[in-house]
Amino acid sequence: MTDPVEQTDAKNPAFKRSHVDKNGLTYTICPVEEKYFDSVLRMYDLFEPKESAQGLPPKDPVRREKLILNILNDLVNVIALQNENVVGHCALLDIQPGIFAELLIVVHQDWQGIGIGNVMTSLLLDIARFKKYKKIWLSVEASNLRAIHIYKKYGFKFKEGLDFEREMELLLNNDDFGSDVLERPLRNTGIVRDPFFLEHKTGIHHPECPQRLETIYTMIDRNNLINKLSPIPARLATLEEVELCHSPDYIDRVMDTAGEELRYLDPDTVTSEDSCKVAFLAAGSCIEAVKRVVNADIDNAFALIRPPGHHAE
Repeated sequence: MTDPVEQTDAKNPAFKRSHVDKNGLTYTICPVEEKYFDSVLRMYDLFEPKESAQGLPPKDPVRREKLILNILNDLVNVIALQNENVVGHCALLDIQPGIFAELLIVVHQDWQGIGIGNVMTSLLLDIARFKKYKKIWLSVEASNLRAIHIYKKYGFKFKEGLDFEREMELLLNNDDFGSDVLERPLRNTGIVRDPFFLEHKTGIHHPECPQRLETIYTMIDRNNLINKLSPIPARLATLEEVELCHSPDYIDRVMDTAGEELRYLDPDTVTSEDSCKVAFLAAGSCIEAVKRVVNADIDNAFALIRPPGHHAE
């Protein structure tokens, strides 16, 4: 019998994933086989802009075909298939063969933003652990916050430097092989809540009233859900942050309501003496929640705030 460690990746059933996007299309994520080499080459021929993904694909067609075939023949490769057409490619580019490699990931521009890169990265890292790699390195544009969030989720950490191109690396614990398949950790959800959000008063007949949040806060406490969530401290937005979305005249109009018991900004938007401060608290807390998700401190967040944003201009 063949030792499982000696099996080719394509024959190992652990190295195959399925992904369904938001439109219901199904993708197969698996190690590359020779029969798909031409489809990989076609994907790179159609990929735009050229030389934008870690210098790939080269603009020169002869050089492009030679380089891609060398990667496919000699290195660890994973592809994403949709109806037998390759729409994504992920590979380990050896720096020290079998020990230290660079992560290459390319998704065709028509198939980006639907989770393919995430699943390919997960599978390739499982293969890297299986093959006893010790370290994976990559570079990513500092502005590519979506990719950075995904890489951090898998344990990549920034190296020194704050350049336009950021370097990240992952030290692999080979004993963890397969853990992503066998047992996925619970999502780390952040929550914003603060009793001061109840101080936005809208009158006894307005449907947007403090009781809306009071009911949710009570439900969370009664079911002890707070212990399963990551609290995000509420904070006031700075004036500079608010000015990114609203005109000075609009901000002045809202700030003029401070201290007034009741004012109607329009027939459906009511303020009370603390509403202005509550609104700044709501805006700042949402900004803080988004920052924590972007920085991968948490996976997602829910902000239990008032007043509702749809009442802002």
